[in-house]
Amino acid sequence: MKSLLLKDLKEYSAGKLRADLIAGLTVAVILIPQGMAYSLLAGLHPVYGLYTALVPMVIYPLFSSSKYLSVGPVALMSIIVLSGVSLFAEPGTKEYLDMVLMVSFMSGVIQILFSVFKLGILSNFLSQPVMKGFISAAGVIILLSQIKYLFSLDYGRVKSVPEMILAIGKNLSTGNFFSLAIGLGSLALILGLKRIHKNIPGSIIVVILGSWVLYNYQLTDKNVPIVGNLPEGLPSIAIDFFHWDYLVTLFPTAFVISVICFIGSFSLAKTLSLQEDDPPVRANLELLGLGIAKIISSFFNAFPSTGSFSRTAINHQAGARTGLASIIGAIFIGLTLMFVSHWFYYLPEPVLAAIVIASVFSLINYRDALSLFHLDRRDFWIFISTFVFTLFLGIQNGVFAGIILSLLLVIFKLSKPHYAVLGKIPDSDIYRNVDRFEEAKTWPEILILRYDDDILFANAEHFLSCVIEELTKKPGTKHIIIDMSSVSNMDSTGVDYMKQLQKKAKELNVALHLTGPKGPLRDILLKNMVYDVVGDNFIYSNIDKAVQSILYEEQTKISMTK
Repeated sequence: MKSLLLKDLKEYSAGKLRADLIAGLTVAVILIPQGMAYSLLAGLHPVYGLYTALVPMVIYPLFSSSKYLSVGPVALMSIIVLSGVSLFAEPGTKEYLDMVLMVSFMSGVIQILFSVFKLGILSNFLSQPVMKGFISAAGVIILLSQIKYLFSLDYGRVKSVPEMILAIGKNLSTGNFFSLAIGLGSLALILGLKRIHKNIPGSIIVVILGSWVLYNYQLTDKNVPIVGNLPEGLPSIAIDFFHWDYLVTLFPTAFVISVICFIGSFSLAKTLSLQEDDPPVRANLELLGLGIAKIISSFFNAFPSTGSFSRTAINHQAGARTGLASIIGAIFIGLTLMFVSHWFYYLPEPVLAAIVIASVFSLINYRDALSLFHLDRRDFWIFISTFVFTLFLGIQNGVFAGIILSLLLVIFKLSKPHYAVLGKIPDSDIYRNVDRFEEAKTWPEILILRYDDDILFANAEHFLSCVIEELTKKPGTKHIIIDMSSVSNMDSTGVDYMKQLQKKAKELNVALHLTGPKGPLRDILLKNMVYDVVGDNFIYSNIDKAVQSILYEEQTKISMTK
């Protein structure tokens, strides 16, 4: 599989280079403070956020099929890492870092296996209400987690939202006023600049101003925590993080990261490719690119990366023409690590908290809940359920609960498909749902029913019960026509229930007719001897031919009687 970047470079030009250069530098300026902030959110030293910003931006474009996706640290991945790994190790310790790198490695391997086995269909693995509910709850958890840094509170590790709320309430009186002032001031400035123009790099501006205020007014003497020394130079290769005993312990976290990362990244990349009328984004190639980026990055001290919604949008709006824009951004970050990392010594931690808080407001989208409430109450309650599960059971349990809800929703929809009783539109050979078309004509002795899904083990009993129910409503029925035009497949259970229907029809002295079965379905019916039960003479190409045949037969009987 060949990446899109390699194809684009064959037709590269100075104009494209200029556009990619501007886009790459724009994203890098925003990513540097965000990377440090998201690293702190993940329970790591800020420098690991820069490593996570650097390596994936070089690796991902070499394998991907998207021109615009900006891969690196994001708040959602950081909180998943923290919530999953902190169960087994204390953030800030060497063991914790090893586990984080192991999670990155494992999630990359899982994504590559998904790619090898062509499991790009995972993009439909979670329904939209589940994803939106999960992301909104994660946004609330991130927001609450940053209050600790905004106030410079000192409390230990917490494992749930209720514990976090209790810890905040208990320690709020010990908060640092100067930290809060810097944090809230930074947050207000970021949000204000975003309202003026969303491409203004508010994050880097508050980093500069916050560092200047702290240094100029000696706020370190007021116990405002700072980033301190950042190691200079590019990340060194790490190989000692691999421990076999971590595999089982960290698998749930790695699996959650691999699925959420892919679904979010792929949907974003696909949306932009459709907007620009670019070649379609290939799901399995995206899995490969994201997976390889994680694996290689884990050896360079980077925690799990994924596509960023905000930075991808900025990359696109800034004029990126190819994946080279990401590589250019990575080069700029590498130069920062090599030569100017000491500039961030006086960067206040409350500023990083403000950057995180500003970025997660877009995750908490109450408008989605309101929209679902008006459009589909069932999807609304799925959204709310996932939100509550994630909020009170934790990130991982929330994801798995969402997966179960998605599967249950699919099973529910499969188990009770739509069906309709049909009638004939006057002066035509068209048949429509009698509940929607008042003019549709029916006959006292003929019942026409259309079943709008495949007949499988999940809904075969529903199919039979629907037909029997409609026959009960119309006791004078002598002929029932089942329109099979919407049925593409029928498994052995479906075949068995079709035979049961014929047996029931005989008991009621009703003739069974099938219309419009497609070729593959006719093969199934023939192979399973349904034709022997129903009879070849009762299979029609369309409803009108069946009706005309029945009417002709009934008319002939009347004439013979006379």
